[in-house]
Amino acid sequence: MSPCYKIDIKEKSYEQHFNIEIGQYTDELFAPDQCDEKILGFDSSVHLNDNLWHPHFPRMSSRCLSNGVLRGDLEKHLGRGLNKILPNMKFNLFIQFKRPEYLSGHRSGQWEHWKRSYYRFTLTPHQQELLEKLAVVSKGRAAVVYASPAFNTLDELMEKKRNKEIIDSSNIISAEKLSGHTKCTYAEAGNISMGHSEPVEIVSPPLSKILAQRSENKGQPFTQHIKKSADIIVKAIRENKTIENSVKLAKSALGNEDVVELPVEHSSWSDALLTIRAFSIVSDISLVSVS
Repeated sequence: MSPCYKIDIKEKSYEQHFNIEIGQYTDELFAPDQCDEKILGFDSSVHLNDNLWHPHFPRMSSRCLSNGVLRGDLEKHLGRGLNKILPNMKFNLFIQFKRPEYLSGHRSGQWEHWKRSYYRFTLTPHQQELLEKLAVVSKGRAAVVYASPAFNTLDELMEKKRNKEIIDSSNIISAEKLSGHTKCTYAEAGNISMGHSEPVEIVSPPLSKILAQRSENKGQPFTQHIKKSADIIVKAIRENKTIENSVKLAKSALGNEDVVELPVEHSSWSDALLTIRAFSIVSDISLVSVS
């Protein structure tokens, strides 16, 4: 086998199982860009009709539904129901999942720093810039991290899923610590990595410590938290017209209606949810909210 190859794991499979495991650290979590009910941490029907509480609920563009119920009234009713059922949300995780290369040859570029086999992924400049802005505008109510596996095969992924060891077998890197770098390397799971070109050791807090920060935050009702999360995203992308326009297009496609501007402050939780989902599609950055 070549001394340098992409690991045999798809990012989406890794992301899905990683998000499920976050539930070990918190009572409830919500991942708006995922449709898998297991990731939501609760029954997606919330004792209502499945067609009402569904990720595609915001697609209803008509102001008045077929039975004469105003959409706004239905949304308020659903929102109140969700706020009663769900605990107050305290914290967000913005996660950029990376599928790394595995390097085992002594001629590989960063071998001299590790002196053993290691993993490496390349940073995407516009993505890194966006992650840094998210960290700034979140103001203590969110953490922004890269997550990358320290294992190589699909069989290992399935085994670690069964044993609930995916997070413990990953490397977690605070995105802001990689500012100015083009690559990141690590040799094993944990929170120790290295930024390159000029090699700099990076020590990031472990995920358990990151999530412990939520105890310092006041909880917000679910719908309010979703609106605030969408507002953070809009503020972070305001200066990047390329991403902002792409989010508008994605939001229009998801909602089957034109989106002229992204609101700085969302008045509707369903519209906020649509903004978050559009952002996740465009940026490939996952959002997980925890209580």
